[in-house]
Amino acid sequence: MIFRDITPVTGGANGVDTFTLTVSTNNTNRWIIVAVHNSNSSVTNTTPSSTHLTFAQVGSTQADGTNGSLQLWAAFASIQLSSEVITVSATPTGNGPVMSGIVAAYVNCNVASATDVTAGSKSSGANGLSQIITTLTDNDFCIAACGLTQSVAFVAGSKQTFAGTFSEGAFSSVGLLEQNLLTGSPNAVTMSYTLTGSPSDPVQIIAMGLKPSRPSFYSPGNLINNSGIRPHAFSPGLAR
Repeated sequence: MIFRDITPVTGGANGVDTFTLTVSTNNTNRWIIVAVHNSNSSVTNTTPSSTHLTFAQVGSTQADGTNGSLQLWAAFASIQLSSEVITVSATPTGNGPVMSGIVAAYVNCNVASATDVTAGSKSSGANGLSQIITTLTDNDFCIAACGLTQSVAFVAGSKQTFAGTFSEGAFSSVGLLEQNLLTGSPNAVTMSYTLTGSPSDPVQIIAMGLKPSRPSFYSPGNLINNSGIRPHAFSPGLAR
């Protein structure tokens, strides 16, 4: 079962080209997911980098006219991270963007599956957005990055929760939406959110699926639950 390893870390920049997100994980083999929203149409990339991580963009950049863009990035951390500083850099430089970012780490997934990714963007005045992803593996963990060039509260769709949201001033907001498919075969999952009020600027969404790992043999280590404690197992007829 996939679960999130840490409380998401957020941060942003107002009028400068870089900002940092510092993340630590509880163990090795985590997928690190970063979502970045940018308010400036002259900025084409907001790229994360760090000493021990190599990030790849998930899906395509979502932009709408002159009112901001959203990007989603993933990197595999084979080592345990301790105060890993992720620097998010805007290019071209010198455009004074307002940026907001969020980073989270996920456990028990072997591939950040780009094959499941779909993305969408809506025009000015939309008060929410939805995007369907068709999962290829049962028990996927679905994630969606959400962005808006205003400071407005996000509201999660049905059976979904926001792992975290962040606004940098009044001109950039980002959120990370989650839905864990604990059971069930591959299917179409609608990742969606709405916004409080009636925002005047476009909103963006990028959705993806994390594939669960598939242990090929029994191991006592596989019995570790989310709290890190191995539950006891008993067989019928044996003394307890």
